[in-house]
Amino acid sequence: SMLNSAGSSWTLIVSVPPGCTKSLTVCVFWPAWVWTSRPHVRWLFAANEESLVIRDAVACRRLIDSDWYKENWGAVFSLTSDQNVKSWYENSARGWRTSTTVGSKTTGKKGDILVIDDPHDARKVESEADRHGVHEWYDQAFHNRVNDFKIGARVLIGQRTHEDDLTG
Repeated sequence: SMLNSAGSSWTLIVSVPPGCTKSLTVCVFWPAWVWTSRPHVRWLFAANEESLVIRDAVACRRLIDSDWYKENWGAVFSLTSDQNVKSWYENSARGWRTSTTVGSKTTGKKGDILVIDDPHDARKVESEADRHGVHEWYDQAFHNRVNDFKIGARVLIGQRTHEDDLTG
């Protein structure tokens, strides 16, 4: 079950200070590793800033496109040429990785694993309205974007920015 005894819908929360490679580990290395054995997995990533979520998507794609990766796992899948842009790319096993921003529309997008990286802008988190907006977006637009509620996973990574941030 996705729900723990406290009723939380999170599968994993990674809350560590900035500069500890949490984005690289979760948003770049992890999807590339999962696709070595389960290339059908579909990922939906979100961050508070578009440049951050795109940065990690591009880094993951570059890893998957590297000679080293292809030499080791190229027989498992390949990236498709008809859906291969920075914010959304697909592989030959119909797995994909798509990116969005916190607060944006997610209609039509679903994933097996949903990842939110730094949902709050640390410069705006003191604003109650900003925090409320992030909570509302998660509750109404992102939380239910899993393909299968029994096996889907939700992962939240980021530093603690306020006692009422999304981690709280």
